Amino acid sequence: MTVGASEYSSGRDTHQCDMPTADSDPEIAGSDPLTEHPVREYLGEDERVRATLTNTRVGVERVDDDGTDRIEPDADYGAVAVLTDRRAAFVVGTSGGDEVTSIPYVEFANVDTRTEMLTRTLVVETEVGATWEFTVRESDALDDAVEHLRAAIPEQLLARAREHRDTAEAAVEDGDCQARIDALEATVDAFRRATTVVDDPDIATVATRDEAESAIADLVEAHLGRARDCRSVGNWSAEAGDAADALDHFEDACDCFERALELAERYPPGDADAIAAEHEHLLEKCDSVKVSASVSSALD
Repeated sequence: MTVGASEYSSGRDTHQCDMPTADSDPEIAGSDPLTEHPVREYLGEDERVRATLTNTRVGVERVDDDGTDRIEPDADYGAVAVLTDRRAAFVVGTSGGDEVTSIPYVEFANVDTRTEMLTRTLVVETEVGATWEFTVRESDALDDAVEHLRAAIPEQLLARAREHRDTAEAAVEDGDCQARIDALEATVDAFRRATTVVDDPDIATVATRDEAESAIADLVEAHLGRARDCRSVGNWSAEAGDAADALDHFEDACDCFERALELAERYPPGDADAIAAEHEHLLEKCDSVKVSASVSSALD
């Protein structure tokens, strides 16, 4: 079976066109009753196909801790892996309709290939621990696909990191400390993955490192700010004689101090020694409140 290049129908092949690229017309006609479900139907209007892979028998395989699940095409049908500018779409044709799986590049954790006697396999690992495998005979096509992925995945992750950074800045304006922390945690994680998911030293440019370091510094500051706020409320509760409430806030503060310390020890921003000293002092305060609460309970 030969799959129509621009239609990329996973059904019987009766219709062929040239593959659309970023410079070609994105509109796909295709009204042939045997190709009524072209892969283009599963893509966004502004989405562009960058690479494709096809097979006619093995389909696509998903492996995780629960086992292996293979989706195979029916006879006279085929399977297509379409790599766009922002995600991978696996489409497997069956007599009952297409089986479609879409994985955004921001969910990719690793990209690799495996070579066997007559075939090669694209191996994609995701952040949730699943591995997707798509086997082909076209070695050059697989090389092109991997080259695209190694460029597109970090690009998408860097874009996602900057989106999270914008969310964090908006949270500052709204005065939402926790939302800021959550967004900055997501920012730092996206920067980390962008520079590690693909083994390419060119990704970690000076500009990218500066962005990541700034986000880490802001995250340390945000955790310290929340820690000190919780500590202040805890101190007030302790003075008011509410030991339980004080300890609750002190525990929240300790969690924030510990995260700030972890970041400061691993990355340049932040004074790890100063943070450790604040954390230790708070732990001593917790012990003191616990002792006072025990004494008060005994006297009662």
